[in-house]
Amino acid sequence: MNSQWCFLILWLALIVGMMIALATIPKHELHLALNANTHTLFGDYFFMYFTKVAEYAPYLFVVILLFYRYDWAITAALGQLGATLTTQIIKHFVNAPRPKTFFEDNYPDLIPQLHWVDGVNMHAWLSFPSGHTTAFFSMFFLLSLLLTDRYKDSNHRWLLPLIQIACFLFALTGGYSRIYLSQHFSLDVLAGCIVGVLLTTIFYCTTWQWNKSWSNKSLIHRQ
Repeated sequence: MNSQWCFLILWLALIVGMMIALATIPKHELHLALNANTHTLFGDYFFMYFTKVAEYAPYLFVVILLFYRYDWAITAALGQLGATLTTQIIKHFVNAPRPKTFFEDNYPDLIPQLHWVDGVNMHAWLSFPSGHTTAFFSMFFLLSLLLTDRYKDSNHRWLLPLIQIACFLFALTGGYSRIYLSQHFSLDVLAGCIVGVLLTTIFYCTTWQWNKSWSNKSLIHRQ
């Protein structure tokens, strides 16, 4: 974890920045600034498909890791399972309105300013926190941890900061896609990025201490 300084600094900066924005800018104004004023034709197509990465890539990631190390695959599976359960429990307990419902009920005159992307099914409730964002940050933070562990003692360790920055930017892009598509508010995304990283940290630190004969084996290397 000490080697993740680059990812974690960016993550903490994101949290602080979003908390300041949420504390100083009204909820609806912040959403309009990040949603209505940022749309392009390329962005519509890109974010519509990129956001779907969180729906299948984490599970494909687990399968791929089975061919490298069992403990890595278990960590990824536990991280995604924990993220899913945590977000779903909170979602159903809070049952917060999505941007579509919130604006229809409170600011119907501002709805024309929102940009809806054709082909995206707009949800109405269960907004807080963002499950997609949780999955993005869980997966890409774990990827950053595993690649750092893989290359920290090699001649390629100079790549580690670049790897961590890339992983963070992929996770951030996934989180922002939820705002861009007007499926979530900034607060939902903030909560998702916190839950994703914290749960992954807990499971990684737990499995990292394993010293089982099978934990560093894989479907390829069983001996």
